[in-house]
Amino acid sequence: MPTVCCVPNCHSNRSRYGPYVSVFRFPTNDKVKSYWEKAIGNDFKANSSSRICIEHFEDKYVCGTRTNSRLLLKRSAVPTLFMPKLIFEEPYFSFEYLSENYKQFIIDKDYYANVTDDLICFYKIDFSAVPTITSSVKIFKNMEFEILKHDKTLPENLNVEFTKINEKEQLLYLLQNLKAFEEGKEITKK
Repeated sequence: MPTVCCVPNCHSNRSRYGPYVSVFRFPTNDKVKSYWEKAIGNDFKANSSSRICIEHFEDKYVCGTRTNSRLLLKRSAVPTLFMPKLIFEEPYFSFEYLSENYKQFIIDKDYYANVTDDLICFYKIDFSAVPTITSSVKIFKNMEFEILKHDKTLPENLNVEFTKINEKEQLLYLLQNLKAFEEGKEITKK
């Protein structure tokens, strides 16, 4: 019999005659693992055989299609669908998380970051003449952001379809497109 889902009242893989549903091990990262456990509620503690089925994850967290034989989850995945209790003290990708882990987002040797209690700023410096900040992304404590070219805030009508950063992918998208913002080019839609 296949491995069953540990979420209370979930019947995935509990019947011999029902369809097989993909299940996932709990993450090894303690912080992410704690979010999964909190989503289940009742002070649930995962053990080595604990699994959560795909029915509890939004499609945006699944790599591949449901018809593939092998599905993977993104590292930022947290079960949110059909959960008995959804009380998270903070989102997985929070200002605090970003403050502690900002270095992993510096994707180019010309990029730098400055972190304060209320603001994180990723910026690019041009050292060819007088050192000048050419472009930057300012992220505020509420995870809203501003994109700046030199000392001017860029218009909000850029092809950025979000106003708050909720996922790592969104921040990486902004940082990867800083050069395009700086040059005034049309950027690709996310």
